[in-house]
Amino acid sequence: MTESRGTDEAGRERSLIVGMSGSTGLAIVRALGAAGVRPLVLHDDDATPGFATRLATCRRCPDWRTNADEFLDFLLAAGRELNEDGGKASLFVADDSALDVVWGARGPLRDVGLLPAFSFVHPPAEVLDKREQARAALGAGVDAPWTEHGDAGELAARAGDFTYPLLVKPAISHDGVKALGAKALSCADAGELRAALERTKGFAALVQDFVPGADDQLFTAGVFRGGGRALVFTGRKLKQHPPTLGISRLSEALEVPEIVAGSVRLCRELGYEGVAQVEYKRDARDGVYRLMEVNFRPWTWIGLATACGVPLITAAHQWALGQEHEATVAEGEEIALRQSGGRWIWIVPEAIHTLRGLSRGERPQLSQWRHLKAEAFYARRDPAPFRRAVAAPFDRRLTAAKRLANRVARPPAFAINALALPALARRERREPPVMGLPPGDRALVLAPHPDDESIMCGATLAASRRRGDTVRIVAVTSGAATNVREGSAAADVAGVREVELRRAAAELGVSDVVFLGISDRGVPDARARVAELLVEQLAELAPTDVYVPFPYDVHPDHVATSLALADALEALVRMVVIHGAGGNGGGARPALTVHCGFVQTPASPGWLTRVVPAGGDWPARRRALAAHASRNRAIFIKPQQLAWFNPGSTLRPSEAFVDLPAEAYLALCRKLAAEGFTRPSLRSPWHPLLTSYELERTRIERIHIAAILKDVSGD
Repeated sequence: MTESRGTDEAGRERSLIVGMSGSTGLAIVRALGAAGVRPLVLHDDDATPGFATRLATCRRCPDWRTNADEFLDFLLAAGRELNEDGGKASLFVADDSALDVVWGARGPLRDVGLLPAFSFVHPPAEVLDKREQARAALGAGVDAPWTEHGDAGELAARAGDFTYPLLVKPAISHDGVKALGAKALSCADAGELRAALERTKGFAALVQDFVPGADDQLFTAGVFRGGGRALVFTGRKLKQHPPTLGISRLSEALEVPEIVAGSVRLCRELGYEGVAQVEYKRDARDGVYRLMEVNFRPWTWIGLATACGVPLITAAHQWALGQEHEATVAEGEEIALRQSGGRWIWIVPEAIHTLRGLSRGERPQLSQWRHLKAEAFYARRDPAPFRRAVAAPFDRRLTAAKRLANRVARPPAFAINALALPALARRERREPPVMGLPPGDRALVLAPHPDDESIMCGATLAASRRRGDTVRIVAVTSGAATNVREGSAAADVAGVREVELRRAAAELGVSDVVFLGISDRGVPDARARVAELLVEQLAELAPTDVYVPFPYDVHPDHVATSLALADALEALVRMVVIHGAGGNGGGARPALTVHCGFVQTPASPGWLTRVVPAGGDWPARRRALAAHASRNRAIFIKPQQLAWFNPGSTLRPSEAFVDLPAEAYLALCRKLAAEGFTRPSLRSPWHPLLTSYELERTRIERIHIAAILKDVSGD
């Protein structure tokens, strides 16, 4: 093996993994890590436990389900970066919904050195269809349950002809599981079948015989096929959650030779090479292993196969890179199982179910926890994903507690901050800020996410519209990755938040709303594209005022939006939009002013140069915030926005800004980025009582930023 093929600068082999939502991607990382490979992992949610691993480089990417083109651009860019020396890397996919997207772009991916560790003869969407799997099972001589498919209305009309119990399943699991709320629906009679079929509108479904048997009668053949050779691991589930139709929480390695040859034949019949899970259920009526489904990717508990000495992942990695791999048995020969015993556990759901059983008087089966070789998220040399997975169930309760504490402490917090903030400002020795609206008449508002516009400058926008100003709100992202209240469909969060933003804008009197369509939390990686789009907005509207978050913020999307504006202004620095050398009708136009507001990170009082007392426009701001009803947290007036600057009304609600000419704003962004202040140590306080504390804790850093502001503004 040469370093120019599949190795990095340190001589290590390379790999890229798409998908990290559960334990599957983490199991791939750890299997490759044991072989000396440090993979690059891409996923659309950086809060997933697997992103805490120290064995891989993890990056947030666009969501392939909702924005396939942007995801592919990101994936190709990652491949070019990974293989910039002309090398190669294996490519794994750990999520069914990404298979079609990735395999469809296999040509361009190979051009940038990403070699899929899997291969399809037919389109993935075709073989993921359980109807096609049932047909292939017949050709491969594999037993399968009785299955009927067709139009839901026709199946419902024939409900009285079937023998029960039955299951209703989505033909392609990832298409229908969210809609059904389960992997399948169990139907005891014709009425339940009709009700279940009513829920399948919008996706293809099938009706299947319910194979009787306990959860521990679900068996898996983990198969790797490649180059005419095969490697097989077998095991079974012991428990799953939810029971009967769920995912494993306790599994064991078990030699089941009866399912080995048929599983390899089935993968060949389906035209698939790579790692696959072929799942069976042993029928309690006759002891026959009947096919449940085939997953064309590593599965949830594949870490047990690695722990038991069956290197399915490394074999696929070697095969993708064209190396001699560890699957040494030809498909036509008898495949002997050479695996040790052991068990795999997902301790969080298993512990929860055990405690619930104790509350019902059930005796815990702790003996099943013996001989553990792998846990879904824990590894002795990589414990961080486990800590994050254990903390996840408590996050919602903690958020609710914080919300309650905010409500209770809001009045005393206002009073304390009203006393503390003036002292902080006096220490920084800045001139008192200008009071009132800016003089310009065309405002462009850059909201990194829907609701940022209302938090940052909602009352100011309402006042500007009452004055007759032109206002346009530009939402950089959809806000789709944000937590929403229970009951909001996660798949349509972007659509929900778009509707809410339009309602909020209407409350502020704004009808001109533009959506740039950048993935939520993807602004840093799409900064160049955002800058291009902002150039278009600036040229079209020719604003006199631009509202944007201050480029010192804990949220990377907020900072990236601010820096993208600086890039756009730099591109337009010699144009009339910036200098005001002319305008419509040839008259002079005021220079553009950037108003930096504060969304998630508190402002230092001495930085501020303008305060806009809200007066009668505060109720409009409140209504605008209320229009963002899907949000899963309370949005309230930030303590740093109190108008201590107005001596006549210390607690009068106001919005505060740092005003800078375009050239000064450019200089500010460049200096903050150069000195590392776009990632502040000043945290966004979860509790309003902590605002003054946070400002005091970071006093040295804030004084330094105040000096930068003084320098760029020429004070």
